Amino acid sequence: MPYCQHGELECIINRVEDCARTQVQSNWAAVDFLVCMEEQYDSLAANAQDFTKIDAAITQCAGSLDAAAIQGCYNSQQGFQQQQVSAKNTPAHDGVPYLLVNGQSLQTPSFGSKDDPILSCPDFLSRALCSVLSDPPASCTSEYLM
Repeated sequence: MPYCQHGELECIINRVEDCARTQVQSNWAAVDFLVCMEEQYDSLAANAQDFTKIDAAITQCAGSLDAAAIQGCYNSQQGFQQQQVSAKNTPAHDGVPYLLVNGQSLQTPSFGSKDDPILSCPDFLSRALCSVLSDPPASCTSEYLM
């Protein structure tokens, strides 16, 4: 079983999200579902073992995805297998957030260490992305990001 830094609910939600990704051709197609489930996290935290609330969140977030299939998957052998696949595909890293841009960790010396105050800036991701784009949009040159 993969290690989940924030406990059992994180493992459950990870399995839910892994099961949702099995229904789509790319992770991008599941983004709305993933964001919605993450937004439900705090309300689910008080009742991590209340699977009816998790199922309700899945139904609420499913959109065009098959909620019943996700519900049938996440607490089954298939869900645990999908979680194992995701864990094996995750590169070793010191902590979260762990972000890659063009295969390079945003916590490498070219972007600053994990203790660098820039990582706590709300626009850190925008700055990091702008720094590696070959043809950055005009918003990358805004005074706010410079």
